Amino acid sequence: MFADLDEIDKDMIIDYTIAGIIAVYQTWFRNNQNVSIDEISVKLSELSANGFNYFIKG
Repeated sequence: MFADLDEIDKDMIIDYTIAGIIAVYQTWFRNNQNVSIDEISVKLSELSANGFNYFIKG
């Protein structure tokens, strides 16, 4: 998947993804959301695997 990317681009993608995932969990914990941690985890997994297309259901 990332075979054509150099190390700088790979690191940037990984850092961006991890920071976003951590931010979502932090917001969830801070705001005591009415969504289960399992549902958040599934959505984050789908988002990581499929990008924003997961949320755009045409």
